[in-house]
Amino acid sequence: MRPHMLLALCCLLSAVSFAQSEPPRDAKATIIFFREGHVAGSALKPSVYVDGKEINRLANGRWFSVEVEPGKHNLGSSAKNEPATVIDLAPSETAYVEMVITMGTWRGGGRLITVDPGEAEPKVRKLKSMTNAKD
Repeated sequence: MRPHMLLALCCLLSAVSFAQSEPPRDAKATIIFFREGHVAGSALKPSVYVDGKEINRLANGRWFSVEVEPGKHNLGSSAKNEPATVIDLAPSETAYVEMVITMGTWRGGGRLITVDPGEAEPKVRKLKSMTNAKD
């Protein structure tokens, strides 16, 4: 093989390998919301909001996922006194967000907390999946 052809082949192979390692620019990010099953507050199904839009209501012992555009997102719940949780996602990234029930004077609400994937994945595997439609 001629030297210039060998050089062109090497450049092509490294370009293909680089392209495969980069996520597609239009790739979505995923947020997995979950709530472990507990007796306290088990009847509550707090709403989950992404950027001010209600996505679903999270039942006790359940999880659901939602695809979003990469970038910053404000996550909230029906607990009015809880500040929004802000996350910044890269393309093809998956974030885990746990809902913890807080008890209030009249009724409880949900607080959203980001959780490390290594800690969250075993918890989510034990839970039941929800559909993305509101229950």
